[in-house]
Amino acid sequence: MAKIRREQKRGLRRWRMEDEEYRRLDKEVKNSCRNDRRRWLEEKAREAQEGAEKNKMKTLYRIVREITSSRSSSGVPIRSKDGRALLSDEEQEARWVEHFRKVLNQPTPPTLFNLDQEPPAPTLNITSDEISGIEVARAIKSLKNNKAPGLDEVSAELLKHGREVVVESLTHLFNLIWHSEDVPADWRSGVIVTLPKKGNLSDCTNWRGITLLSIPGKVFCSVLLQHLKTEVDNILREEQAGFRKGRSCSEQIFTLRNIIEQCLELQTTLIINYIDFKKAFDSVHRESLWQIVQLYGVPSKYVNIFRALYHNSTLTYACETLMRTASITNMLDVFHRRCLRTILRISWRDHITNEEVMRRTGVALLSDMVSDRRRRPPVTGADGGDSSPNVPAGTGGTKSKSK
Repeated sequence: MAKIRREQKRGLRRWRMEDEEYRRLDKEVKNSCRNDRRRWLEEKAREAQEGAEKNKMKTLYRIVREITSSRSSSGVPIRSKDGRALLSDEEQEARWVEHFRKVLNQPTPPTLFNLDQEPPAPTLNITSDEISGIEVARAIKSLKNNKAPGLDEVSAELLKHGREVVVESLTHLFNLIWHSEDVPADWRSGVIVTLPKKGNLSDCTNWRGITLLSIPGKVFCSVLLQHLKTEVDNILREEQAGFRKGRSCSEQIFTLRNIIEQCLELQTTLIINYIDFKKAFDSVHRESLWQIVQLYGVPSKYVNIFRALYHNSTLTYACETLMRTASITNMLDVFHRRCLRTILRISWRDHITNEEVMRRTGVALLSDMVSDRRRRPPVTGADGGDSSPNVPAGTGGTKSKSK
């Protein structure tokens, strides 16, 4: 018994020594982890600061999401108008089409702008010469990389690497458009992808629709914008800060905040009124806009080209993981059925329907299989033609919202 007791005592002493060693190592590991995390946060903060100073917002927001580990849940099924959850692809597709048709095709406002009642404005001194290759090359160089292309799948990187060949081809195309005052149909077609906002993501209004347009069309518009910018900027109101070089709505908010602080310090009454237009950009009445542009003195050639860019425009809704339109879906299914008929040696003279072919093979359509491999099924969308929406009523308050 004494021998057993001595062995247990030695084992207890050894266990205490091992426990102390474990506690010491555990403390060192935790301190090392804290120091490593502190150094990692300092490095990320330095990268975020550099991104903010160099106006690299993509890098800044990526680091913020990485630090906060915030992820938006986009897998929530959307709901219908009556609050019913839509689970099938067809129901969600119809709901998105209904939502964007309502947003982008609003009724004509009761009061329209009449250009005939305004005094004629002198035409601005804007060049009417043909577009040069130097202008096209400068516009291509200003494009940002890593941006999603439109339906034509032409990216900014593709245009930049094309160099002189692309510049020469686009210059020829732009001058044809300049003389004919008509644009390619692909430039009037866009793809709407949705980005989550705050609030309940099952509500379509809590998603922001972003339109992906043709990159060559953006280059053309950038060239025209450079023609107009200097002359138009001279006649804009001094109070306007948005969409102007060297100014922004943040500057106006900063000025307003200084005024409020001074009034509070001097105990002076301050009255603030603001109007927040609901979906202001989407609800602009296009025909009134063209007349206002003419009132500013913009030459008619520019106005006609801008009008052509919006005439009979078509918008397609698709998820950001797969750009798929109804025409692409139809081509996939036609190709798939043709391959199945070839494998089964079925001729069109046999008068066998597509449903019978699919029943014999027992496979799903190619378009459905493509959708199943994606994170979220795409839906195709609505005609966003030359809409005539009205400007909705605003709300009053004491805060400012930049557009």
